[in-house]
Amino acid sequence: MKVMQVSKVIPGFARSFCNMLWVNLPESWLFNCIYQKGEMFVSIVIESQEDGTISKIRRSYVLKDLEAQQDNLWGLAHDCAGEIIRTHKNGK
Repeated sequence: MKVMQVSKVIPGFARSFCNMLWVNLPESWLFNCIYQKGEMFVSIVIESQEDGTISKIRRSYVLKDLEAQQDNLWGLAHDCAGEIIRTHKNGK
């Protein structure tokens, strides 16, 4: 089951980025996105299928940076999701 939680005050293009990022991540990961004072904070909780251990990955994105790239939000979200997945696979 894919779960996503998003702050209600996120500006439209940042909310779109958040949705696009979520869609590019594995279905079993729990996704939370909070917006505060010009910055978007993303936290992802991953439970290992093998031993049940919990991993957490956190990222933050500055609203001005997202706004500057709003013509390519899908590509940016795809690249960010790929980096998050690689980080998890490498155990960092």
